[in-house]
Amino acid sequence: MMNYSLPSLLTLLVFASSFCFAHPGGRDAFGCHRDKAQDNYHCHEGKLAGRTFATKEEAQKALAEENKTAGAPAPGASEGTATETAPATAPGNEPATSPTQGQTITDPPGLPAANPDEITLISWNVKKLGHKGLNLDRVALLLSDADVVAFQEVLKGKGGQEAVRKIAELLAYKLSEKICWGLTDPPSGSIERYAYVWRDKKIAYVKTNGEILDTCTASAVEVALDLKHADKIVREPALGTFYSRSAKERFTFASVHLLPAEKRPQDEVAPLFSAFENVDGPLIIAGDFNLRPWHEAFMIARQMKFLPALKLDLTSLKSSQRVLNEPYDNFWYRKLKLQSKVVINLFEAFPDDSIYDIYNKISDHCPIKAVFKFEPAPAPAR
Repeated sequence: MMNYSLPSLLTLLVFASSFCFAHPGGRDAFGCHRDKAQDNYHCHEGKLAGRTFATKEEAQKALAEENKTAGAPAPGASEGTATETAPATAPGNEPATSPTQGQTITDPPGLPAANPDEITLISWNVKKLGHKGLNLDRVALLLSDADVVAFQEVLKGKGGQEAVRKIAELLAYKLSEKICWGLTDPPSGSIERYAYVWRDKKIAYVKTNGEILDTCTASAVEVALDLKHADKIVREPALGTFYSRSAKERFTFASVHLLPAEKRPQDEVAPLFSAFENVDGPLIIAGDFNLRPWHEAFMIARQMKFLPALKLDLTSLKSSQRVLNEPYDNFWYRKLKLQSKVVINLFEAFPDDSIYDIYNKISDHCPIKAVFKFEPAPAPAR
């Protein structure tokens, strides 16, 4: 990962709600957008605010020069790996500072401080995360208020790894804080794998041996797959376990992508949930289940005291209309209290983008977001 100092108001760009992403002109992570009428690339926010360029590439070069003077590279300026570009003295995306205050920006203005007992999670089946046409600016714009993001359908080759790394870099640049990222090995029956990004100041990763990582390094954290039922689940789930620094609580945030609807994903539901029957603490199993939450296959989940965060909410996109399609993505959770949940509608988030561009260059599924609160520990029996 790379370190970014942001001597500009771009560090303060965090949206108060999911639907605030539908901003005028469809600005990207640099605070700029393509002006089709004038056939140029114009910037409204950040260090390049008010400036116009012929192409986005020219703007990136100008930003790189600005940051070179200030001693910080712009995201995307280097094509090397995260390990190659990270400074030896400060691995990862370290917090940036304000030029006027000289201190770390921890909370955006106008927003209340987060409840220390809450965690904000996003799950997203990004369509073939890592393919060359993916608009990473658009992807990163929707993730800035999450503590942890779980991705499904990450291409297992170098392109998938690079895409996750760059998303982490864009978030670090936007939020002016250190962002960590992790990858699983590809599941045994798939050409894809799972990934996570998380805010280091709020969340720590817990290794399979129970050790809490104090911080992340420049390279990807290795996230384990749950292989208990590898013979029954084609794309075995990711076993992401994390620690909330403020709540001082561990929680499991598993990620899964079940078989397509026409290939009987319902056959994978029972082994999926039974794989987590011995997990005692707070647990969320998120992802694309390719099943409606009222399907009878989820009876076993309900018997194990899991609840769905989304019930009638559509989450996938139609490719020919600006409407949502099926309620396939969800959070199934237990030993947590659901505070709020929302589907981030991509058609509403990017009203100026065509259906084709959204469906093919962003995703065919919406990200889903939920805020959970840790339940207080039960009083000891007398």
